[in-house]
Amino acid sequence: MNKKNTSDKLLWVIVGAIALIIVASLLLLLRQPESVTYQRGIEPENVAHNYLTAIYLNEPEQAYGYLSPNLTAYPATATAFWSDLNTSGYCPLLEQNASMYSVAEKTRGANTAVVDATITIFYQGSGFLFFRGDNHYQDTNSLMLEQIEGDWYITYADQCWSHCWQDGESGWPCR
Repeated sequence: MNKKNTSDKLLWVIVGAIALIIVASLLLLLRQPESVTYQRGIEPENVAHNYLTAIYLNEPEQAYGYLSPNLTAYPATATAFWSDLNTSGYCPLLEQNASMYSVAEKTRGANTAVVDATITIFYQGSGFLFFRGDNHYQDTNSLMLEQIEGDWYITYADQCWSHCWQDGESGWPCR
C-alpha cells in the first residue's frame, strides 16, 4: 500500500506541474503586446495610425509617403526621412518593446485635423516570471494633418518627428 500511495502522490505532483505550465503559458500569451497592422481608410486617424505603424514596422518608404510635401524642409527621399527621424527626432516606436495601440481624432477643421496617438512602451524583465506587474507606461502625443487635394498628410507630431522638417535651417539641422 505504501508504494501505491507514493506513486499516487507522484502522479498528482506531475499532473499539478503540467497544469501549472499550461496556465503559465496561457498567461504569457495573453500578456503579449497587440500586433500592429495598417488600417484601411483615408480619414486623418487612419493616416496617423498608418504613419506610426510604418515607423513601428521599419518601413521608411511607407511612412515617408504620409509626410506633407508642404513641409519647410521636406526630406528629398525616404532614406533622408529615416535618417532625420533616427538622428534628430524622438520616436519610442523605434524601440524594440514599443507598441502603439490607439489613435483617435481630436479636432477637425475644413482642411486640418489633430489626432491623438497613445503609445505604450513595454519593459522586459520587470516582475517575476510571467507575472510582469506594471511593466509599461503610456504616452499620448498629437499629430497634426492637412488635407491636400483630398488626401491627408502629416504636418507635425509631438513624437516620431524631426523638427528640422518644419523649421528648416532655423535651429534644427537636417542631414
